[in-house]
Amino acid sequence: MVDGTAQGHDRVCGLTRESSRIRPSAFTPRYGESLAELGVGGANPNAMFTAVMAVNQLRELGLRPQSDDVDALWARPMLRNPA
Repeated sequence: MVDGTAQGHDRVCGLTRESSRIRPSAFTPRYGESLAELGVGGANPNAMFTAVMAVNQLRELGLRPQSDDVDALWARPMLRNPA
């Protein structure tokens, strides 16, 4: 189970490296496919559950929505130098 979780995390990170900005509607199907390929998708194949998990993963990786629009692009906030 731990190996599957680590592999899933590596794949999700790989999906987010493809672009600096990610649209959840494009990310979610690839997220689900990646987990299914590893056999770690869990017992709930519900599309809504998968979408919620995908958005949670984007947030866990530090990405944030860039606007309040539906299906807004997500990106990592710019780092600021307080000096």
